[in-house]
Amino acid sequence: MIVLINVTVGNCLDDSTRNVILSCDSLDVDVLNNLGVMADIFVKLCEWSQERIVSVEKIKPINISSDKECYGIVEGVFS
Repeated sequence: MIVLINVTVGNCLDDSTRNVILSCDSLDVDVLNNLGVMADIFVKLCEWSQERIVSVEKIKPINISSDKECYGIVEGVFS
């Protein structure tokens, strides 16, 4: 099973916001620490899929703070 995910970390209004494509087989501890609750979702998806992420589709923003920080999760294709 393949899970496709892309997480945006940073300010929604800032052009320097970076898109991080996370791979289940190489979890970046620093990135996960910055993601907060999104990291938990990602790790659970990894455990469930047992596959690495290979590509990304569209992003679905999830605003979980009031200071314009932006977190998002992509709608992926599960196969």
